[in-house]
Order: sequence, then structure tokens, then C-alpha cells
Amino acid sequence: MSVLEERIRKSRIEHGISSSELARAVGVTSAAVSRWENGLVKNL
Repeated sequence: MSVLEERIRKSRIEHGISSSELARAVGVTSAAVSRWENGLVKNL
């Protein structure tokens, strides 16, 4: 896991929000957040 992926997940958890809540807040799907956190997006 890269530093960026770790930071996204850690920050989300520290703020006590779900991936769905994060997705809604930034205007993307929860699947997109999952891809970010799992390193499945090459150019983030």
C-alpha cells in the first residue's frame, strides 16, 4: 500500500466516516473511494 492510499484510509477512519460518506462528500461513488484506498487507480 502506498503512502497516499494509507493517508486516505487513515484520515477517513480518524474522522469517523464511512467510505460512502466520504464519496458523497467529494462527489464520487463509493466504488471510487474503494479503488483509491486499495491502490487500483494509477493516476490519482
